[in-house]
Amino acid sequence: TRLSFRGPPPDTLASGDYFTCIGAAQTFGCFCERPYPALLAEQLGLPALNLGYGGAGPEFFDRHESLDRYINGGKFLVLQVM
Repeated sequence: TRLSFRGPPPDTLASGDYFTCIGAAQTFGCFCERPYPALLAEQLGLPALNLGYGGAGPEFFDRHESLDRYINGGKFLVLQVM
């Protein structure tokens, strides 16, 4: 995608083998050791794909269609209301 996201990435991006989180800086978690996607992954026993991006609004994800396959490939989506 040529964009940088916070890891760690899931071991596999096979459809349904992870869940996806999208949102802005709060989802990315730049000022915390373990952002909420990592905490959810631990509690659910399912890897998270953290696609949080600082300053992102709804138009960010609309503009970057290359993210659609990752967003739609997860078991479910956690969407930060922006």
